[in-house]
Amino acid sequence: MEQIELTTATDDLADQLDFLIRLEFKNVYISKRNGLFFLLGLTLFAGFVYWLPDTPINIPLKGVLLTIIFLSWIAALTYVIWLFYKYSQRRSWRKKSIETAFSKKETFRFSFDEDRLHYSTEKYDTSLKWEVFKYYTEHKNSLFLCDEANPYQTLYYSKTELGHENYDRLREFAAKKLIPLSTIYSKA
Repeated sequence: MEQIELTTATDDLADQLDFLIRLEFKNVYISKRNGLFFLLGLTLFAGFVYWLPDTPINIPLKGVLLTIIFLSWIAALTYVIWLFYKYSQRRSWRKKSIETAFSKKETFRFSFDEDRLHYSTEKYDTSLKWEVFKYYTEHKNSLFLCDEANPYQTLYYSKTELGHENYDRLREFAAKKLIPLSTIYSKA
């Protein structure tokens, strides 16, 4: 296992963090768009019912549907506002992460083989089996190794960090050991 000396501050860091944010928003939150289509369909149905003649059955139905539509649109608007808030939090996290990485410029050693990934600093020494990660993907010139639960617990390395030969070797191991993320998510 050849040790590669890396730094937390790289030129690719902003692109890598942008990709993680897009991955989260495109595949986690926007996947809820079916609810919006349902709400639009329900609104159209309520519009159709509204134009029906007023009968003893239609009047309460119109009132109930109007109340449901109103509350549903309020909930949808609240969700959209929450999404904008969440997105601004992620952008703030990105900015702080980049500032921290470039102000501290910590270095660490990284190596990998058939069984595990290994990285160490002066304070800690960590070895992870490939089974910790489930998916991998490439974006621009970076390789992302993702666990199933949280896109922010992803390891990411760029070709400029690792060098072409090590990057290609890491991609080969990832292709053998992990599932391509594109098989479950659309490209971010």
